[in-house]
Amino acid sequence: GAESGGGGGGGLVGVDGGLDAAIGTEVAFSELALTSLGVFLIVFCASLVIGGVVGACSALLHKYISITADWDEGWVIDSALVLLFPYLAYTIAEAANLSGIVAVLFCGMVMGRYTRQNLDKAPRMVTMCFFKLVAFLSETFVFIYMGSSMCMLSSSHLVTAVIALFAVFLGRAANIFPGAYILNRTIRPSEEYGQITGNVQVMLWYCGLRGAVAYALAMKAAATLGAPGQAMLSSTLFVVMFTVIGMGGATTWVLQKLDIIDAPPVPGRGGGGGGGAGDSTPYTPSTPGTARASMKATARVGGRV
Repeated sequence: GAESGGGGGGGLVGVDGGLDAAIGTEVAFSELALTSLGVFLIVFCASLVIGGVVGACSALLHKYISITADWDEGWVIDSALVLLFPYLAYTIAEAANLSGIVAVLFCGMVMGRYTRQNLDKAPRMVTMCFFKLVAFLSETFVFIYMGSSMCMLSSSHLVTAVIALFAVFLGRAANIFPGAYILNRTIRPSEEYGQITGNVQVMLWYCGLRGAVAYALAMKAAATLGAPGQAMLSSTLFVVMFTVIGMGGATTWVLQKLDIIDAPPVPGRGGGGGGGAGDSTPYTPSTPGTARASMKATARVGGRV
């Protein structure tokens, strides 16, 4: 879920200040847009720096100090330190009225790249399993809460919700296709280097689902911005419902139509007669190059879906 968390977190938190001053007053659109853009850039960049610095401190600490190597129970201390650093980044950013979500995002990126390599095997396995468990439980809780909040979707904001949905599609296209073009022209010139094909680009655009982070930020807007916040919440619920349930449910079908994965085998028509090994053939990418391009492009261009 990367889901586009950095852009969403920085976007709403950064624009909050500009909206608070503009709501209820006559403000020119150009002035509001410039103010919002300026606040967004300041908040986003400052939060990015905080997250990156905290993550770097974590990597340096575990590079030069290993409690696990000096004490049998040291893996507990090392694991606890790994868990505390992201919270430290979040706390610092929130205390400075910045975006804790963006700070945690970039702190996690730095720690995942550098801190993990400096950990001993025991704390590395403990922290990886813990983060996966917490992420799964948190995501499950948020989607359950989101489903129970669908009754808050107001039909009076339907036009705004549809416009928001098209804005999501346009924003996703502005991210995926130019980014893929630049990558293909520079570091991915051929299939050997994982070139991002046209079908994979379309799939990356299609699978940009909105979910937990967008909903959490919309809830904050509804609590702090009044009527405009309620419009944001209704629009977000509509976009989430359409993309997650509608588009997410059709993902396998779209992958097959774009020839990114093969169609599932039909029972009784596998090789060697009915009920043979052919019936249990799993989905496989149409070509190895396409599969590599899809996975790498998701990480570098599309983010967490």
